[in-house]
Amino acid sequence: MNALKDDVQLKVPDLEDDDLLIFRKSKKRYEKWETGLIERFDGTNKIFDVFEVSKQQCKVVLAVSFYVLTS
Repeated sequence: MNALKDDVQLKVPDLEDDDLLIFRKSKKRYEKWETGLIERFDGTNKIFDVFEVSKQQCKVVLAVSFYVLTS
């Protein structure tokens, strides 16, 4: 998203936006970019796992691709 945000023709939301949350899928090994994102927002309320999403279902819209759901 950060790379796409640099394109002036696209309207990409800013990860710093308070209304935007980041879903952390539980897995054994994270990619380098995922680790960087988790570290960047560590200690904030922006990173949600499946348990947090479950607790706040009435407040959260989870948008994921088919690839994310199947991998």
